[in-house]
Amino acid sequence: MYRQFISLFCGAFLFFALMVGALVFVIDPLHYIRVPWYLNHIDYPERFKAPALAKSHTYDTVIIGSSMTKNFHPSFIDKKFGGKTIKLCMAGSTPREQLMILQLAIASGQLKRVIWSLDTSSYKVPCSEVRYDQGPFPFYLYENSFLSKLKYLYNYDFVRDSVVLLATISDLKNSFSVEQYEHYLDELHCFHNKKEFSFDGKIAMNAMQELLTPKNEQQFMSFIGKYHLTNVLAKQEQFQHTLDFYKREIIPVLKKQSKVEFYFFSPPYSIAYHKIHHVCNEAGYLQLLELKRNLYAELIKLDNVKLFDFQDVASITHNLNGYKDLTHYSHRTNEYIIESFATNQHLVDRRSPTVSIDRLEQQVYETTFANICLALTP
Repeated sequence: MYRQFISLFCGAFLFFALMVGALVFVIDPLHYIRVPWYLNHIDYPERFKAPALAKSHTYDTVIIGSSMTKNFHPSFIDKKFGGKTIKLCMAGSTPREQLMILQLAIASGQLKRVIWSLDTSSYKVPCSEVRYDQGPFPFYLYENSFLSKLKYLYNYDFVRDSVVLLATISDLKNSFSVEQYEHYLDELHCFHNKKEFSFDGKIAMNAMQELLTPKNEQQFMSFIGKYHLTNVLAKQEQFQHTLDFYKREIIPVLKKQSKVEFYFFSPPYSIAYHKIHHVCNEAGYLQLLELKRNLYAELIKLDNVKLFDFQDVASITHNLNGYKDLTHYSHRTNEYIIESFATNQHLVDRRSPTVSIDRLEQQVYETTFANICLALTP
């Protein structure tokens, strides 16, 4: 009798477990297993969404980087280069996180082109680490193993979401269209059309005015946090760690993927950002420029890498009306970046790779806050 009860209990438990796993497998709320077939109203964090897109979708071009890449439209890139583009960007992502998503895209066996932003803002967290300040990092989603799939199928949040979606799955299926989903992917993560953001330079103006107000240490740290400038306090050892990480972890992957084209670019932060960084920590800013020089020297050695620098393009960076804050620019600038890729404009010369960095340094020294504010005045 006891053995029969144990057998029944184990059988019932196994049946229940199989049903739970089957539910998540069919509903697939994260679309980790297949492209969606119904309208999903649940919005997951970028660090969950990116690996799902990399594993389940069809593409030959990926966009990797921080929020500097959010305003890219895959459809615009497809018109310029052909093929199929997908965005795998993650706001504030570290080089380690970016490398992890790249490796998933490589494992898909369909990758031909990578557009990758070189963000100095991502160096404030050690490059070899992931960020935990936005919640637990879902390592299992970045793995290609049977165990990682089980972790997805039996994750409490995904089981709960599957139950919620199942309740209205018929209506969600009828509301779905391929065209609608393609538009969703094209606008994914974009902020240029969000009502809460305005591209008028006011935040940059306020930051410069606040910086000029005398501050004690506590007020200065409050200023740094308010405008997301913690990276200006980065130290030389962090920059060296960044360079070492690229040389040890990223560049070997680039070399191995010799048939994949890599388009690296330094995004055009506003001149106000560079000036504030320089004023707050001149030694640190100069060390950052030196890191860029050393990193450029390593990247241009690779035949499958094209490196572009937009940080010295004054027509963009000195026009604060094209920014919603100190660093984030409008989608028009993203389009200009893609057009530059197609025409090799602002391409870093392999014979003299530091020209754009030297030009930026000169601009920072010559530019004053008064000049920046004057340019912003209508």
